[in-house]
Amino acid sequence: AFLSVSSLFAQSLVTQWKGVNAAWRDSVNWDKGIPDSTRKVTISLGTPNYSDPFVSVPLGTDTASTGVLTIQSGGRLFFDAGGVLIVYGNEKIQNDGSVSLGSGAIIFRNNLGFLNGGIFDAGSGTVTFSGGAWDNKTGATFIAGTSTVVFDGSGTQTFDADASFSFYNLVLQTQGNVTITGNITVLNSCYVAAGCTLNIPTGSTFIVIGTFISDGIVVGDGLFTLPLPVQLSSFSATANGFSAVLRWTTETEINNYGFEVERRFVSGSRFTLPGAQWQSVAFMEGAGTSNKPRLYSFTDGHLSPGRYAYRL
Repeated sequence: AFLSVSSLFAQSLVTQWKGVNAAWRDSVNWDKGIPDSTRKVTISLGTPNYSDPFVSVPLGTDTASTGVLTIQSGGRLFFDAGGVLIVYGNEKIQNDGSVSLGSGAIIFRNNLGFLNGGIFDAGSGTVTFSGGAWDNKTGATFIAGTSTVVFDGSGTQTFDADASFSFYNLVLQTQGNVTITGNITVLNSCYVAAGCTLNIPTGSTFIVIGTFISDGIVVGDGLFTLPLPVQLSSFSATANGFSAVLRWTTETEINNYGFEVERRFVSGSRFTLPGAQWQSVAFMEGAGTSNKPRLYSFTDGHLSPGRYAYRL
């Protein structure tokens, strides 16, 4: 939905980027003074000699900040390496406006909207969202890169994507409920902190391709898909005298602590044990997280004559 300006910022001063040079903290670049937490900021495409703004690294306790932030009409916002911007009002990126975060960080204290062709390139930076509602409308683009997105509100938070949306690293540390609506993919890692409830409503999908760790709660009737910790490509057992030699290969492993090798007696030459139970015979340490094939083997020796079944 379109984000309306909160009453806190309704009468605040609007300062427009002039682009004399690229320095965010240089007053010559703003027609109504350098932004602070109470000023509305508008960034639009300027003259042919116009310089795009670059958010700089904090100077001591002085961190770049704005009230309401609107990027529109081809306006672009960049970040120096380590640059940090705190947005206290609502933010709208629209009409071909764009943000290139690089390795910087942006902190949204209020609502957030990407709409009407807005582009947010998160690079390898950190996006922290403390507001109530984040809307990503059809026609807007969020490029996850290798970034980390953190939800850290103190109450209910919502994320609503009209189309498919990807995070790279997603950290949910909201002390309350986070409802994520849309077709969502987490490409690398997802963490749900204690005190946080992740709600996936009916009709939504939440797919984690990488690692998933939760100290919180996951609820909802939507589709929630996690990767298998181990992708097994082969498993064989070969008799060798009174021993069984087991071999197996994994293609990928995710946080794999190891394999419990279990054996069940099927039948023998002189007796049969119908309904025999599985028994643990060994534990083989896993590779943790691996993206390349791994070969494992185990020899189960000194067996009595008979037929045996094995499983991991």
